[in-house]
Amino acid sequence: MSAFQARAAEGFRWGRTASLAALAFVLPLSLAASNILWVAALACVAGLWAADPASRVYRRTGLEFPWAVYLAVEVATAALSVRPGHSLGKVSSEILVVLFLLYAQSPSESRRHIGFFLSGAALAGGLGVAQKALGFSWNDFLDLGIRPGWAPGWPPPVLRLFSLWRGRAVGFYSHPVTYAEMLLPALTLALASACAAPALRGQLNRRASAVKFFAVLGGVAASGTRAVWMAVPASLALWAAVRRDRRIAAAAAAVVAAALVAGALSPEFRRRVASVADLKANPSNLIRRGVWLASVKVVLEHPIAGVGIGNLHIPGRALRWGGAAPDSDWTETHNIYLQMAVERGLPGLAVFLWLLACYGRLLWKAAAADRLWNGLFFGFVGLAFAGLTESWTHDSEIMMCFYFLLGSAAAASAALPPQVSRPPAEASLRERIADGSSK
Repeated sequence: MSAFQARAAEGFRWGRTASLAALAFVLPLSLAASNILWVAALACVAGLWAADPASRVYRRTGLEFPWAVYLAVEVATAALSVRPGHSLGKVSSEILVVLFLLYAQSPSESRRHIGFFLSGAALAGGLGVAQKALGFSWNDFLDLGIRPGWAPGWPPPVLRLFSLWRGRAVGFYSHPVTYAEMLLPALTLALASACAAPALRGQLNRRASAVKFFAVLGGVAASGTRAVWMAVPASLALWAAVRRDRRIAAAAAAVVAAALVAGALSPEFRRRVASVADLKANPSNLIRRGVWLASVKVVLEHPIAGVGIGNLHIPGRALRWGGAAPDSDWTETHNIYLQMAVERGLPGLAVFLWLLACYGRLLWKAAAADRLWNGLFFGFVGLAFAGLTESWTHDSEIMMCFYFLLGSAAAASAALPPQVSRPPAEASLRERIADGSSK
């Protein structure tokens, strides 16, 4: 390799490292900036491969085959749908898997990347708390032209940044559900890093991680997203039970206690929590029940290939229990599993569940050697739980964050030695007696 090629390779290597670090930070903050940075990182990887043939190494992750099968099913069902061109156009979002590949193939800097991501998530959570505290609704500004007294001359873009969406915080995003689902794995990761030993580089020290955890928790609370509210204590309780971790059990109990206190102090919060069980009058619940019933009928009518991606249309007047405007049109089932069955048929749902199991297996393997990744595994479990009432795989912002986290876990897992023992907390009594660690 010539001196020019060596300098070019070093420059591309630096550009890739800088782009991936910056991308990890901005993922919770800006979709546009994230797209720019992953394209820049991809260009640096291509330049590095061209300048340095020795860098052309691909590390298998174990997800290549299941993801390829999943993509093939998407394309096949799209081609068989009533609107093939429309459905095939919807498959384009799958290109976001490039984020997974970029981080999975990058040098093992996973903990640093997670530190940057948690910093961005904490900033997003803090903004959500500020939005809730200010109490100004962007919808009121659009519909009524109302301006807050604390910002009489602020331009609309700045005003939008500090505004709620129909009374719910959105951070830097445009919808509270997207915002809350992005924060969910950040919350569990921050908790895992707060309970772990400080990293050598100081990126994940306990005190900073604890601050990030509370900032993200505040953002989740301010979002008003019931699915994530239920997923947080459920995933933490499962985490504590599976790992037999008293600190996580204490955190789960503290979250529940904080929710009870918030319910006692805030009528708004109390009404929002109580609405979960209101199946007769709450419009959101009535709409979901109606959409679910209509979706099951669609699955029974199209069990093999579904209707194709983006082809579901349920008119509001057809919802059995009402709750929606008669002229409204529902294109999402508000259930990730029903959505897959409706759009890709029952075989497509089976492949999707297989892919989720492969995701979980990769995260479980990473968590076997580093407890930090327990946070991501149980955050993923929380997302799977939240998917019972939402469809997070259809959200570009969520998938970008998830693919980044999954790729970082894959890189950490690839850096493990061939034989990795289980964490001490999981070693059996017989094993602890054998190595002399138990009396």
